[in-house]
Amino acid sequence: MTTQTIETTKTIKTVSKDDANQIVDTLVLAFSADPAVRWMYPNPHHYLTHFPNFVRAFAGKAFERGTACSVDNQAGAALWLHRELHSMKSHLLH
Repeated sequence: MTTQTIETTKTIKTVSKDDANQIVDTLVLAFSADPAVRWMYPNPHHYLTHFPNFVRAFAGKAFERGTACSVDNQAGAALWLHRELHSMKSHLLH
């Protein structure tokens, strides 16, 4: 078997609040076949209606804090939670 290495260059950019809707759409598409998410939203209409709000509620602060990133014109995205937000986890569990 021959192993081939292919080098590619990816452009990662910080996403502003102005581009938040596009990034949420990217994440909706990315998680559309995720078993845990589809367990929460088994009905396709409910998933498309409510999962975008879930993304914004859970990780929307990333847009305000400058920790939302995308790659290759929103082909992929990551919403990183700031370490201060982790201290809020106790509030989410009650």
